[in-house]
Amino acid sequence: MDIPIIHGNSGGPVLDKDQKVIGIASRGSAKHDQSTKLHGFIPISTLLKYFKEKS
Repeated sequence: MDIPIIHGNSGGPVLDKDQKVIGIASRGSAKHDQSTKLHGFIPISTLLKYFKEKS
């Protein structure tokens, strides 16, 4: 099920249906609905790749 990321949750975890972290919220929807497609998240694989490159 897709639900909007709530405004103010930036940097917070995004979970899958099994409650496993799949990324972090990057931008939320101020209206708490599907009216904007600007909400999104950064996948955990992208974050791990970034930190691996930086170390």
